[in-house]
Amino acid sequence: TVCSEMRAQTRQENLSAWQRQVVRASGHAMSSKPTVGAAAARATSNTLSEMATSGGDSGAPHSFICSITGEVMKDPVISMDGHTYERVAIDTWFDSQTNRRSGFTSPKTNAPLPNRTLLPNYALREAIEEWALKSAAVVHPKAT
Repeated sequence: TVCSEMRAQTRQENLSAWQRQVVRASGHAMSSKPTVGAAAARATSNTLSEMATSGGDSGAPHSFICSITGEVMKDPVISMDGHTYERVAIDTWFDSQTNRRSGFTSPKTNAPLPNRTLLPNYALREAIEEWALKSAAVVHPKAT
């Protein structure tokens, strides 16, 4: 229907505008493909905070990828839409909507949200950290 096409177009325009804002603010281009940081490729460290874009397909499970940034999440949080996002990305999304009369919307569905409450997704974070450690060990096994 015309209404659903308009909602889809608006959702894409909102996300595109938001991505341009993030690029300007961070100085980094956002990838259209999920990527894993160079730290995982060379990693001796077990922290995700050192992961930076390597430019290739990460091989990460789809659930580890933030739908806003297209990158492996470091601090996954659950929004009131039930979807999980990278904390910094969803906070930036909400900040971009602060002056909207209609309130906050989901970046994934464009549906209205009751509030901007975020809950840490500890289980997912742990799974991502385990995956990152295993990926780093496969790429750079310890010398024996």
